[in-house]
Amino acid sequence: MLLRQPPLLFAALTLSSLVQAEDLQLAPVEVTTSEASAAEVAQAQLKRVPGGTNYIDMGSVQQGRVSTNEDVFKYQAGVYAKAANNEGVKLSIRGSGLNRSPGAHASGLYETLDGLPLTGPGGTPYELKDPLWQSRVEVLRGANGFDQGALALGGRSIT
Repeated sequence: MLLRQPPLLFAALTLSSLVQAEDLQLAPVEVTTSEASAAEVAQAQLKRVPGGTNYIDMGSVQQGRVSTNEDVFKYQAGVYAKAANNEGVKLSIRGSGLNRSPGAHASGLYETLDGLPLTGPGGTPYELKDPLWQSRVEVLRGANGFDQGALALGGRSIT
């Protein structure tokens, strides 16, 4: 009769030693968390980028005069932002984006606002970028912006 039911015999022999085993005590596990702000997360992500990046905290920029994006990008390496006329600020990252003619949108840069693209096939409309809307600006210079496509030839500005 035992030979006809080998799975039951095997289970009885194996499980009997487990039933008689001593209780196993595990060490307590402590789980901790920390909350990071969006600015801290953005700074950490920019530090992992192998190329040139800029992080602009608008809190420090707003301590001075902030009327245009020229004031935002004023002291940033690799970024040119000047308003030559009443057409708005001409933004150039590493030389790209300078080809804007009067009345036209800038091209060669990829710009986003809260993760939504401002840049379209015709470029980026400068009217949509108000410095008082921004809490921070991240700039990925050069090829670092290519993960968003070919429109990011000179780089990418994230606000």
